[in-house]
Amino acid sequence: MKPWAKSTNKERADVANGICACPTHDSAFDSGLLTVTADLQIQSAAVLDTHTFGNDSLHKAFGTVGMTSWLLVPGSAAKPGSEYLTFHRSYVFRR
Repeated sequence: MKPWAKSTNKERADVANGICACPTHDSAFDSGLLTVTADLQIQSAAVLDTHTFGNDSLHKAFGTVGMTSWLLVPGSAAKPGSEYLTFHRSYVFRR
């Protein structure tokens, strides 16, 4: 969530500074096309929504078929850190 290059050594080792995603969604997250809100709702950038509309391939990957609306975590210990999510929404996510 907070990029490696902008993280301290402690932040790089913090398991709360990461989420598990398939390569497609990980790339979209890293490039700011997707983010996760404080309540773990997955939010897509307007530019992604624009291109997804009417494109079957993108809709399958980023529409209601390919993604859930919420980040699924196995337990509270695996929940992403709020400070990392805030950083991602502020500096990485394309509004």
